[in-house]
Amino acid sequence: RALPAAAVVLASAPAESVLELRLISGTRQNTAFARVAAKNGVVEPSDVRKGVATLLAGECRDVTGDAPVRLDCATGELLSDERTREREAQRRPPGGQFVAGLSLASVGTASLLAGYGLLIKRATAGGDWVDDPGTLDAQTKWLNLGTGVIVAGSAGSALLITAMPLALPYKRKTPWWAWLSGGAGLGFAASALALALTADPKPASPCSVNNLDPAPCVDRAKRTDLALMLGVTAAPLLTIPLVYLLRKDEKKLRADLSPGVHVHRNGGALTLGGMF
Repeated sequence: RALPAAAVVLASAPAESVLELRLISGTRQNTAFARVAAKNGVVEPSDVRKGVATLLAGECRDVTGDAPVRLDCATGELLSDERTREREAQRRPPGGQFVAGLSLASVGTASLLAGYGLLIKRATAGGDWVDDPGTLDAQTKWLNLGTGVIVAGSAGSALLITAMPLALPYKRKTPWWAWLSGGAGLGFAASALALALTADPKPASPCSVNNLDPAPCVDRAKRTDLALMLGVTAAPLLTIPLVYLLRKDEKKLRADLSPGVHVHRNGGALTLGGMF
């Protein structure tokens, strides 16, 4: 009323590093306002332009972040739909990253299940070879299925490990189900180690040689194959809590982590590389 102007802008600092620009027109005080970033007391021209654009549009927005957020003009609180979107943004990774992680996880799960299917088929093929030791076809099938178990199991595990940092929801603290997954991973790893240590000694003659007693090869492979599959299953289960523990910054929204799994006939290893 005192100033000869149709409208004025009131600037205030409701919080540290935040500048609020409120448009006051006549007796209406809740027409429009904008909250802009004020880093160390300095407001960037680009942020000022965002705030002015909000006032000219007659809207109430928080433009301190990368994307403007709508606010209630009367209370200054997040609108219900914006609050839902903010919670969703805190919980789920960006769309493209989430889809990529979900795709890798789907293919990895299918590959890991295929490994278990090949494990069962190899046990049956081993029985056929023991029943007819001189059959080259039975021996070749048993050997090829062993390669399939290694490839399918290790590929599935590697894909799942790669998918975890991409698809896992954002949490400020490691969730309980991640610890449960880690416990299950330890159980699988312990079982794999026990099977590998209690397996029969390696036969003196290579199992690729025909016309020998295949029983020692088959019996040993049943335990070592199962140990391998349990080991590659443990790797992604252990990765879940590790992703939350090693994600950087206070919000735990990024994972500067490059996991990997390496498997071969005589053993395997899970590696984690990155900055944390």
